[in-house]
Amino acid sequence: VPSRGLGDVYKRQELTTASVAELQKRLMAMGFSPGATDGVISRQTRQSVAAFQARSGLTPTGYFNTATVQRLIIAGGG
Repeated sequence: VPSRGLGDVYKRQELTTASVAELQKRLMAMGFSPGATDGVISRQTRQSVAAFQARSGLTPTGYFNTATVQRLIIAGGG
């Protein structure tokens, strides 16, 4: 089975543990504190997502929606 990138994930809204962990790593690299990069969407992860969304001009929901994942991909260099 070929590996799918995060670009494929946001198009299909398939958030696996591995893709959430990658998004957590991207949040951490950008100065947010999502907690453990373990693929679990914890309270701390949701707070970091909301902070990222607010900084990015998105509505801060705390959820990895399509627009948020897209921005994280772009901000993280692809």
